Amino acid sequence: LTAEAANPAFNSGKAAIGTGPYKFVSWTPRSELVLERFDGFWGEKEPWQRVVRKEIPNDASRVAQLKAGQVDLIARAPLSDVTSLGRDPKLAVTKTDTIYLFNVDFDFREKSPQVFARDGSPLPKNPFLDPRVREAFDLAIDRQALAEIAMEGFGKPVGQLVTPNIFGFNRDLPITRPDAARARQLLG
Repeated sequence: LTAEAANPAFNSGKAAIGTGPYKFVSWTPRSELVLERFDGFWGEKEPWQRVVRKEIPNDASRVAQLKAGQVDLIARAPLSDVTSLGRDPKLAVTKTDTIYLFNVDFDFREKSPQVFARDGSPLPKNPFLDPRVREAFDLAIDRQALAEIAMEGFGKPVGQLVTPNIFGFNRDLPITRPDAARARQLLG
């Protein structure tokens, strides 16, 4: 399979391989994936004869289609809709941990175009090259407040770049607690 032929082969299903409970029917990029139950599967028979996975990037459209019964389930319901969806007797809301997280990356270039003084002027040296500045930045973040306020109570504080359900997560690493006094001391 050449690089030029790879996308059309995967999109058409010609390159699809596997022995799973469903078989490929069709895929339209940025639209939908259609699968049918594979009754020759070695495991337990799946309950659905046909599964259609639609890509609905617009939050309002996704929620409206769910409420109208046009789709059976959605992922990533907007936080602003979770409470009202939970009150709808025709729906069930399931909350689960995700692999996604928000993080801040530092620019470690000596002369960063993204790091400048309060007045907008360039700095002689990128302050993030100093580990004390990075530690002070870390100590200034109130992760619990971010989870409660910015994530409307649906987030959890994190202290590493992977979540507990990802290989490499270290349960022994503590989540940094905010300490503004120590942060100021590091910068002083």
